Amino acid sequence: PSGGSYKAFRELPWGEVYVKPFDGRCIKRLAYKFSSDPEKYKKAALLLGGRPLDHSDAGFEFDFTGEYTFRFYCWAADDEFPPNSQIAFSDNFAIGFSAEDDVVVAELMITAISAAMKTVE
Repeated sequence: PSGGSYKAFRELPWGEVYVKPFDGRCIKRLAYKFSSDPEKYKKAALLLGGRPLDHSDAGFEFDFTGEYTFRFYCWAADDEFPPNSQIAFSDNFAIGFSAEDDVVVAELMITAISAAMKTVE
């Protein structure tokens, strides 16, 4: 079971080795997907069982399998910064999954959100 804390990808075993591909395949993709239509993004995340979080402009927690959860945090662009995001995994991900698996989990949810955004108004 999780101890209740969350870790960024780079804090997970081997995460530092894969952080650059993860950034491109997941972090940037999530940020720009959110910024393309923030309201549809939020509706799609809720439709997929996301639980809203207070942190960030659009934070959601998702269940994966068993006692594993992960969080998407998104921030809108402003005059000084482009859109940004962060993905955090429950601390027990380090025990149950490899860094490669963590990438796939995030990619699958981003793909699901993208598809769901096409169905919501």
